[in-house]
Amino acid sequence: ARYLLPRHEPLGSMRTTTFIRMLIWTDQPVARVDIEIDGSPHPHPAVYRGKETSNDAGDTTKTPLWVAPWDPAEYDDGAAHVLAVTVIDTGGKSTTVQTPLSFAGGALPLHNGATGGWIMRHDIAAIFRAASIITYLVAGALLVVAPRVYYALLPAGCAQWLLEQAALHRQDRTHVRQLWDQVAHGSDHVWARPVLPLAAAACKMLARTQRARQVHWASIPWLFWPAYALTMGLATLPLFTGWLIPSAGPLGVGSLYAYGIYLAAEWVPLADSW
Repeated sequence: ARYLLPRHEPLGSMRTTTFIRMLIWTDQPVARVDIEIDGSPHPHPAVYRGKETSNDAGDTTKTPLWVAPWDPAEYDDGAAHVLAVTVIDTGGKSTTVQTPLSFAGGALPLHNGATGGWIMRHDIAAIFRAASIITYLVAGALLVVAPRVYYALLPAGCAQWLLEQAALHRQDRTHVRQLWDQVAHGSDHVWARPVLPLAAAACKMLARTQRARQVHWASIPWLFWPAYALTMGLATLPLFTGWLIPSAGPLGVGSLYAYGIYLAAEWVPLADSW
């Protein structure tokens, strides 16, 4: 019950089961199987229902299935139960396995909630889809839309603004070189050198240069508008349309989008289409 996936497993079918099924592998024949639920002995004994199959090469495949009748309605109270199975072989060796049991329709809390437990409790496919869509929208807004809006709001025109940015770039470059000389040939103590100011100045210069390049690119119509159309097309139009499932006949024709497949009048979202 700790590893149930409510969105992917038919949890309701547990209420219609009539047997507890156990696969038991041992080095020696099984002598006894004891079942307890919440510390109380199970009233019905376990019975061996396994089988062995052999192929032409003489290899034997064994299915060590043991079953015990039960009534799941007795434990359908929304609480967590513990199913314990103890197996003893003819050599006297014994092993007990405990399994959490619940009919609440969801997974029981995990002790490692910060790692695997968090993954088990959430729909990772939906998280991936949302993350990819948000990332695409943010990247498109920053790299395509924002430079164009910034260009449209320039009061003095793009040419004058680019000249001002070029002058600022030369000042930033000179400042970075001065700081680099102090870092490379300054004090013998590394912590006394202006490493952080150098990093801040370099990041400022790179950010300002990248902004100037993006705005300049957005001011060129024959570069900006095809890129804008491509960005919008990837978000709204199919990447391709074709016969995805040949054996399905006309129903096998579908379209693949950046975030899902439209096939046979049904939409199938994808988690990793990127």
